[in-house]
Amino acid sequence: LVGVLLVPWFTKKLGRKSAVIILFIGALVFTGSFYFFKPEQVGLILLFQVFGSITGGPISALLWVLYADTADYSEWKTGRRATGLIFSASIMSNKLGWAIGSMVAAFILAQTGFVANVVQNLQVLNGLKAMMSIIPVAIGAIALIILAFFYKLDETLMKTVKKELDERRKQSGQ
Repeated sequence: LVGVLLVPWFTKKLGRKSAVIILFIGALVFTGSFYFFKPEQVGLILLFQVFGSITGGPISALLWVLYADTADYSEWKTGRRATGLIFSASIMSNKLGWAIGSMVAAFILAQTGFVANVVQNLQVLNGLKAMMSIIPVAIGAIALIILAFFYKLDETLMKTVKKELDERRKQSGQ
């Protein structure tokens, strides 16, 4: 919640895409650090969880802004508004990601020999630790690379898009 409250200030300073990238890098660093903590380092674990939440939480809110930018860009390029399609595709991709994530977690638990309600062996503990650190960081790094290099809708372009769409709507009487 604290991170989300900082979104307007952060995006005004950096722009939406840059804000997502910087927050994403922070979230990846804080998430990846969990792999190196020992169980007795509870204070550090909690501190890094707080920072991970502050940097990771706003990403969800900002992604919806990027989806809206995508809808505007689509209308600007094609002349047709595709907001419903873009947002439904993003919701579907979220659901697909949750399903795949659950499947991967179940697979890792099965492969490491997880048994419920018993003391876990070292292989299971390492698998759990990887599921909370290395694996999300690896997948997040791929997403970050895609965002940084293939998502071209920056502040400059979106100002042009908004201005031209406003002019078109004004001319058509919308």
